[in-house]
Amino acid sequence: MTQSNRLNFIRPSKNLEQTRFEGTYLNRDLKLDHHQIKITAHQAQQQFDLIYQIVLMHLSPIAQYQANQILHPLRQQEVDNFAQSIVAFYQDKDSYSLSLLHGSN
Repeated sequence: MTQSNRLNFIRPSKNLEQTRFEGTYLNRDLKLDHHQIKITAHQAQQQFDLIYQIVLMHLSPIAQYQANQILHPLRQQEVDNFAQSIVAFYQDKDSYSLSLLHGSN
């Protein structure tokens, strides 16, 4: 089941002036292979989208960039970190929700 109520995350760039990133976790269903994060980078008058696939690495979910375009390394690192912070938010949020369910028994 895909959630229609999505949280949007917005972060101004720490390294690049007039740049901000907007991220959304997409396709939050039971199958991890359908999970993605879409990051939209806005810089001055330009806008571009980056798609990250969520994969398991050492039993932990991580955001892996689907390299369809090459970015400046500084910008790429910042976007990668932003995408991973969204994954961490959802991982912690899910753990918190499960702890509430188990605590009520």
